[in-house]
Amino acid sequence: MTQGPAVAASGLMLGYRGRVAVNGLTLEVARGELFGLAGANGSGKSTFLAALCGMLEPAAGELRVLGQAMPARADAVRARLGVAFQHASLDKFLTVRENLVTVGRLFGMGGSRLDGAVGTALARAGLADRADDRAGTLSGGLARRAELARALLHDPELLLLDEPSASLDPDARREFWDRLNLLRRGSALTIIVATHDLDEAARCDRVAVLDEGRLLALDVPGTLRGRAVARPPGLEDLVAGLKGGAA
Repeated sequence: MTQGPAVAASGLMLGYRGRVAVNGLTLEVARGELFGLAGANGSGKSTFLAALCGMLEPAAGELRVLGQAMPARADAVRARLGVAFQHASLDKFLTVRENLVTVGRLFGMGGSRLDGAVGTALARAGLADRADDRAGTLSGGLARRAELARALLHDPELLLLDEPSASLDPDARREFWDRLNLLRRGSALTIIVATHDLDEAARCDRVAVLDEGRLLALDVPGTLRGRAVARPPGLEDLVAGLKGGAA
């Protein structure tokens, strides 16, 4: 395994559709860390995740993922990434197992190796008994678990989650996070979670708060909450407090 941080950004500038989406971002994510990116829609979270996948060329600054310069080494990095973006991407007409097999083949897996990886992924996600159900019949919570199983199928070093529990009811959200915490135990997996939900961000080891593409704060969740306004904080309250705009 390459030494050094899982992600290192220095003075990173990213544009999207003719506007600056990430503005001078500097941060590091340690290996094995559960790292949160918190911010409202348009804060630059998803754009930064896209850059981590090698989908965007920085306008300025540097970005290294798993020790590799991006996007020059994107092909080498993608084989070591697991990704579950906000919008569901399961093929609803295929079974859960068929969705996993399809992705496994894209990563060059086959035969007994693929069969074993699919079985392990289904068990980890608690979906062994739903393996032959069509993805389109799953509840929102089960579908998110299937997305997670697919993202982890090839045993990646870095997992990217964009709004992982968006649209889930409280029970399904709690179950998803319980499942994610179980997967972390005894693992060196690094996880980056982009979210606009402060309670979800509070589950992370550290949180970077983004506002209009800029890094507003980076700290452990408890310290960030302490710097927010006095009333029970939501994300808007936290951002206002950090910017000094709250009474």
